[in-house]
Formats: sequence, C-alpha cells, structure tokens
Amino acid sequence: MVEVGDECINKDHRVLTITSVLPGVYGLLLRGYYVDGQCTFEAYLPAELLPTEGIKWGWHGWSDYTALTLPSGAKVGMVGRHWSDLRNSVSDYDAAWKRTIKAMKAEEGVMQSRPTSIRMN
Repeated sequence: MVEVGDECINKDHRVLTITSVLPGVYGLLLRGYYVDGQCTFEAYLPAELLPTEGIKWGWHGWSDYTALTLPSGAKVGMVGRHWSDLRNSVSDYDAAWKRTIKAMKAEEGVMQSRPTSIRMN
C-alpha cells in the first residue's frame, strides 16, 4: 500500500515523502514531510475510510477528513489531528478512530467497522 520513502500527494497537490508507516488496529499512521520543506506531515489512514472530495474540517473530532493519493495513483481516505492534540502513538489514533466509529454509528447508523489486518506491502 505505502512504504517508507514513497511520495504521496495531498488534497492540495503538495508532494510529501513518507518517513514512517506504523500499523494499527484499524489503519496506518503515516508520518513524513512535504518536499517543499514547509512542514511535517502526519495522518491516520483507517482501512475502511473511503476518500472524500475536498476536505471536511472538524470531522468527528479530527481536524480534517480528506484523501491522499498513493504512488500507485489510488486515493485513500485519511484523517488528521489538531496540532495541539496530544495524540502521537498508533494506539492513540486507534482509540480515536474507535470513538469515531461509535460517533458515526450514532449519527448515521450505517458504518460497520472492525479491526482489520493490514499489510504494509
């Protein structure tokens, strides 16, 4: 899916280089930096989250919900945290995603999510 050293493209068409891929219970935590050198990158890619058009700000406790384009050209859904948020480990992101699943079920009653084995290749 995505590996260290891969270059991906965010919603603003900015290229980023992946420096860390950490598997979690529900998805992958990616860390990296933008090649233009302006800032670092951190996002959680839940396995069952579809990519969205544009960006949804303040989505279910996340700073944003949007899409990331992988080197293969595939688009995947991703969520980001607020920089002031203390989330910084995969288990923190997994716990936040578990709360998101509950919130989505309560709001829409349609999301069916469960832990998934994720391969890093």
